[in-house]
Formats: sequence, C-alpha cells, structure tokens
Amino acid sequence: MARIYAEMLLTDQWINDNWVQNRSADTSFVYRPILRRYGYDEKDWRKSVSKYIKDPDRYSRILKKSAAMLEAREKELRLRLDLINAAERLEQETAGFIPERLYWLAGMRNPDNFVEDGLVFYVDSVGGSEWRFDPYRGYDTLFAGPAWKISLRDSV
Repeated sequence: MARIYAEMLLTDQWINDNWVQNRSADTSFVYRPILRRYGYDEKDWRKSVSKYIKDPDRYSRILKKSAAMLEAREKELRLRLDLINAAERLEQETAGFIPERLYWLAGMRNPDNFVEDGLVFYVDSVGGSEWRFDPYRGYDTLFAGPAWKISLRDSV
C-alpha cells in the first residue's frame, strides 16, 4: 500500500510540474495503471482506503512508510547525480592530457615543425619555482627519436 501511495505522490508531482497535462489529466485515468501494477482495481482501492482511514494510526504509518521510500529514492538519485557530475568534471579537467593531445604537443605528429634537438625550459608565467617543458620550443630525442642527417662530401 505504501508503494502505491509513493507512486501516486510522484505522479501528482509530475502532473503539477507539467501544467499542460495538468489541465487535461483525470487522476482516475492516471492512477489506474499504478493500481493495476499492484493488482488493484479502483473499487478495491477505494475499499482499502476507506478501511485504513478508519484506523488513523495505521494509515499514518502507511503514509510515513511511503514518505520514507520517496526520501530514500531521492537520496539515491542525488548520489547518482553527484557521481555523474564528478565524472563530467574529471573528464573536463583531464581533457588536456588525452594521448592525442600529448602526441601533438610533443611534436611527433608534425616533426617538421620542430627542428631543434634538446629540452627548452621556462619559468611558469604565474611565477613559482617550477621549471616547465615547452614543447613548442623544442623536443628531446626521447620524444621524437634521433635525428639522422646525411651529408654528401665531394670526393674530388
């Protein structure tokens, strides 16, 4: 019974939030599938409700149980939403470190852009004592492999 009330409360909330359906919805039509899911028809439902209303303590326990079910479901959905948001934040924060980007930054994708062999360091523009590697100024053979230059000499 508490599950039925919980679903009915969710359905009522949805109808209140969607004003277009609010004008055209008849709750007897909306509740009918919920009641059928739990093996009730409208006549059985009315009979059960009239029985429980005569015992206020029992009826309040049913309503409290349905409220607890809704709160537990809300907590579960909020946790799931927090996990989704955390995953999206992590994806945004690590987007700069994807292998394709590192491959391009290291110069291996376009080796003709980099003709120096060596490491070039610079002080970070926001200050601090860190030295950072600048892949735009040069790269080490560790990143792009050795450079092999062949020069032809005149034999005469």
